[in-house]
Amino acid sequence: MTSEARAVLALNPGSSSLKAAVRDPTLRLAVHVERLGTDKARATISAPGREPASTPVSGDFDDAVAWVRAVMEQSAI
Repeated sequence: MTSEARAVLALNPGSSSLKAAVRDPTLRLAVHVERLGTDKARATISAPGREPASTPVSGDFDDAVAWVRAVMEQSAI
């Protein structure tokens, strides 16, 4: 067994929302996308030591998953 850190991505899809969390085992990143498929869709990003940030998003569930992936890459997770 190696000593490298491992993170877990949990996705919780809803009918018009997506919640995602990355833990290792502490929370590293949380994303909540709500109102998918509407013109009021927003994503909120939370991470330890940072103020939550909210931004408008567009698209459907697949777009939201891609957006979460991009946020993870930008956060170097």
